[in-house]
Amino acid sequence: MWAKGSSSASTGQRSAAARARTKSSAGTPAVNSFVETHLAAVVCAGLAAAVAALVVSLVTAATARTRSRALTRLLAETGGEDALARLVEGLEATESRAARLNNDLRNLQTIQRTCLQHVGLVRFDAFRDVGGKQSFALALLDADHNGVLVTGLFGRDEGRTYAKPLHGGTSEVALTDEEKSALKQALERSGATR
Repeated sequence: MWAKGSSSASTGQRSAAARARTKSSAGTPAVNSFVETHLAAVVCAGLAAAVAALVVSLVTAATARTRSRALTRLLAETGGEDALARLVEGLEATESRAARLNNDLRNLQTIQRTCLQHVGLVRFDAFRDVGGKQSFALALLDADHNGVLVTGLFGRDEGRTYAKPLHGGTSEVALTDEEKSALKQALERSGATR
């Protein structure tokens, strides 16, 4: 009797579970309908993806095999240790060239500091009887503001040219207003102002 009662209890549990399954599957008829109507398309898409993956893997395997053969042939022709030695020699030669280039670059930077880099030019009329601003003051400076200030004075009957040394953007010799303007232009172009 006790066995019968437990059997009817388990039967009741089974029928409740069946009702729950029916409710859950009954609640999604749209999903079932979609899968049933598009099953062929889903299967075809899956097959197409599988075929594409197979093609990609075959191409990759063929490429790897080709490269492996080429590497094996290279090592067989030259000997593995010989090829490695040549690579090391090439690397050492490249490092040596890079060191020489760095040294050359440092030398060029040092030389470049003394090259003409900043220019200031002022044209003016030095004499009342001569027009056209034929006279000039020209400041020529390097990176350290060393250089020369050239002044050309031109009149009807004569012309004179003067040069004044510049050190650190200043002159030990007195400068005219035009020369000061030319020096100021050159210094402003270098980023320094005086």
